[in-house]
Amino acid sequence: MLMSKLAGLGELGVLGVDYRTTDAQPPSEGAFPSAVDDVIGAVSWLTQHGAKSVALVGDSSGGTIVVQVLLELARRRRQQPRSNVGGRASDVPTVSGAVTFSAWLDLTDSSPAYHSHKHCAGECSGIGAQAFQMTPGAGQLKSMCDALKYAGNLSIADPRLSPAQAAAPELAGLPPLMLVIGGGEQLLGENLEFARVASAAGAAVQVEVFEGMWHDFVQESEGCGSDAPLREAGQALAAAAAFLNASRAAGGCAVVCGERLPARPSAAGLSPVRWSYDYNFKPPITRRDCANVW
Repeated sequence: MLMSKLAGLGELGVLGVDYRTTDAQPPSEGAFPSAVDDVIGAVSWLTQHGAKSVALVGDSSGGTIVVQVLLELARRRRQQPRSNVGGRASDVPTVSGAVTFSAWLDLTDSSPAYHSHKHCAGECSGIGAQAFQMTPGAGQLKSMCDALKYAGNLSIADPRLSPAQAAAPELAGLPPLMLVIGGGEQLLGENLEFARVASAAGAAVQVEVFEGMWHDFVQESEGCGSDAPLREAGQALAAAAAFLNASRAAGGCAVVCGERLPARPSAAGLSPVRWSYDYNFKPPITRRDCANVW
C-alpha cells in the first residue's frame, strides 16, 4: 500500500526489495549487513538496467536500513581511489534522495526522549500495541532484543547499525534526506538529533514532524479501521513524493557528494524542521477572555 500510494503521488516507478531479515538468520549471526547488502545490490541492479535516478524509502525498521545504506554508500565512496572520485563512473551506486517514516536511528534506545516522551492518547481501531507507540519504557525490552538479534556479533552502538551514533564526517556525504516522524512517538528525539548533526556536517536534511501522530502513522493512509483515511498520513506521503521529485530534478547531489565538494555546514548547524498540526485551532484570545483568569 505504501509503495503504490507513493508511486502514484510522485509518478515514480517502485521496486520493493525483499531483503534478508532477522527471521531468516540465526540470532547469533544477525541480519546485518545482509539486509544492507541486499538493498545496495538492488540499487546497483536498477542503475545497471538504465535507471537514471534511484531514491530510497523505508518505514520503521525499513527506515533504519535506508539510512544504514546511505552511510555505507558514503563510506565506500570515501574509500575509493581518488582517481575515481569525480572522474569515471564508479562501482558505488548513487542515490538521488531518501525518505524515512518513523525511522529507528538509535538501536541503543539511549535518547533522553525515548524515556521521557509520551505518545499521543489518540485511539484508532486497527492499530496494535507495537514498539515505540507505548508509554515510556514499555516497549524497550522488545526493541532491544530485536536490535541485538539484528546486530549479531556487532555492538548495537556501532554507527553502522545506529546512524544516530555516527560522527559528523560520516554524515557529510549523504544525499538529500527527509525524516518524517510522529510528534507523539518515542523516536522523535533521535530523529531530531540525527538531523541536527547531519545538517551541521553539511548534509541536506529535512524533518517533518506530525503533531500527535504515533509510530508509523503513515501506514494508515487508507483509514484506521474505518472508511476515512488518516489525513496526516496522506499529507506525509504527499510531502515525501514532492521531496523525492525535487531531489531527482536536482540531480541527486546534496551539499556534499563524497569528496567532490567541500563541506558547507549550515550557519546554525540546525536542520529545517516543519512541525505539522491542523487541529484544536481556537480564535485569538482577547483581554475580555482573560477577565475571569486575572
